[in-house]
Amino acid sequence: MIVAERLCQRPFLLAACLLLLTVLLPRLAMAEECARPLVKPVIKLETKSSDVAYDAREGLKALTKRAAADKALPATGKIYSMGLTAAEWKSEAKLQLTGRPLDRDTYCWSVVSLTMRFKLATTVFIAKEIPRGSCAWKQVVDHEHKHVNLDRKLLAGLDDMVRPKIAPALRKTVVAKDGNEALAVLQADARAAINRALTAFIADREKQQLSKIDTTAEYQRVDDACSDAEWAAIFRQAGLP
Repeated sequence: MIVAERLCQRPFLLAACLLLLTVLLPRLAMAEECARPLVKPVIKLETKSSDVAYDAREGLKALTKRAAADKALPATGKIYSMGLTAAEWKSEAKLQLTGRPLDRDTYCWSVVSLTMRFKLATTVFIAKEIPRGSCAWKQVVDHEHKHVNLDRKLLAGLDDMVRPKIAPALRKTVVAKDGNEALAVLQADARAAINRALTAFIADREKQQLSKIDTTAEYQRVDDACSDAEWAAIFRQAGLP
């Protein structure tokens, strides 16, 4: 018998950062005398992870269907999802600008700081057919906690991964009549850089979840930890052969 479970929902980031939402204006011309930032931009990054939520309302069939839809299970028809970990990543960002007069009508604008906040919310789903407190329950929860712990470890290292990818986009200047015009241009560059950095982070995160946790050896360990009779009872309860 093969018993397997893994992440079913790909984590998602709010690519349109909450405080970077304005209509883009045509890119403004650069003046030669406005070629360098007025100050060195400061990047502030804050991370937070909430307590894990647990959900045992869905059955084994439903969890397996969800995992299959996300291509999280091999297409063999013989592996079922006893549990799933859904990681929801939320982000928001805020730019601060500074300006220096160039003439009576225009200013040279550049970024003073970028403040980013990232929050990780995790839900662990356990198939409702698994008796709470049983051997199977303990093994499935232990496995899902490996996903949770890896996510938190990666979140702690997010700064080191994204900062180098974002910094170059902040070292730009624009000529504009007011801060709103400048913000529309500078935030577009910042948003694009943030999204590229977070896309790379998520790709690395998924790769590590697969290579370090969702392995054949780990699935076999979970299977061997409990009796065949216990697993068989769970499948019968779920209406599976």
